[in-house]
Amino acid sequence: MSSYHVHTSIDYRTVLSAHNTHLNNVHYTSTNDDSDDIELLQSAILKADPSVKLTVFTSSQEALVCISTDKVPPDVIFVDYNMPVFNGVECLQLFNALRMLNYTPYIASSTHMTPQLEQAFLNQGASYVFEKPTAVDGYDKVVEYVFTNIFGEVKSTSTVAN
Repeated sequence: MSSYHVHTSIDYRTVLSAHNTHLNNVHYTSTNDDSDDIELLQSAILKADPSVKLTVFTSSQEALVCISTDKVPPDVIFVDYNMPVFNGVECLQLFNALRMLNYTPYIASSTHMTPQLEQAFLNQGASYVFEKPTAVDGYDKVVEYVFTNIFGEVKSTSTVAN
């Protein structure tokens, strides 16, 4: 799995504390129309922390409407490049217009991540960009990276919480 790690100057832990009582009460959204990817991401998140809420949108247009009308922004937005209506880069550009998402980290993916696509995502504020994993445990590593580097918590997806 190719991955690109991007470090931002935003301390997301401070931002999350402002609208969550504690960091284990997080809400992720995923904009992805591939059912296999959705299932793998959901499984990895539940392994890392069963208390995380995941809302899945299979259309970028649906994601934009729902997120823009929600009173509390999601804590993390996963977005896939290959989406109907708006691609992932266009979706991030539209998310950026929503001031309520100024401190929401974007995690961007594509089946084939080129340097140009990576740069396009980064230019739109992606905090982490990765090529979709080909191995079953690939999403476990992505989610572990998000928990460790975005939230500052060490969560291993190799241990299922009881």
